[in-house]
Amino acid sequence: YRKDEKNCKNMFLLDNFKAWRGSREGYVKELKMYVATDDLIVAQSSPISSLNLIDSSETSLDDLKEEVVTIGLKECLSILMAALTSTSALTNGLAHLLTEVKEEK
Repeated sequence: YRKDEKNCKNMFLLDNFKAWRGSREGYVKELKMYVATDDLIVAQSSPISSLNLIDSSETSLDDLKEEVVTIGLKECLSILMAALTSTSALTNGLAHLLTEVKEEK
């Protein structure tokens, strides 16, 4: 353990917004879109990945709804709490931001 500890670098957080403002800092080199499912599976957004996600979830297209939301620390903590108590973490954790929420079955 101690031998591997010497190889570790200090970790610090970067402002990822700097990356798309032209700075070389950060971990996001350009704007990307991601899709997150209710059970917190995250994938880069593309037509193929969206179709695979819909197919694997066995969900009717009528049950799908796109929501674009901005989240902060409060919402992240709410999602975390919902993830620990439910299989519908996004729906339950972000219910206050959604206009219409279907009840979990």
